[in-house]
Amino acid sequence: MTDEQINIAIAESLGWTNCRLAIKGAGGGTRYPTAHGIPPNRKYEASCPNYTADLNACHELEKMLDDKQLARYAQQIIGSARRKMNIPDHESHYPVPFIISATARQRCEAYLITIGKWKEAK
Repeated sequence: MTDEQINIAIAESLGWTNCRLAIKGAGGGTRYPTAHGIPPNRKYEASCPNYTADLNACHELEKMLDDKQLARYAQQIIGSARRKMNIPDHESHYPVPFIISATARQRCEAYLITIGKWKEAK
């Protein structure tokens, strides 16, 4: 998934509606630098958070996970960090450094996998 697809999927999972990157209009339309949509409990459009680049935004989405989801989320982050560092899964490494050093994008991927919204690139 691209960063834009990830940000839209996360926003929608958190209650945003009508999320998109572009609006149709005269001259072919306007493309926003970030996704736009309607936030939960609001009437008007706003820029969706840039979850893939903002650890503070990731913290907000992490608060939405229940205990069982948090355990799966942590395992996803550990696996992602191990793959990035070429560390085989069977090697024993203390997981805390993997979790606390995860990038915003790694957290977003783990979140979407955890809630069943991750889509593999074709």
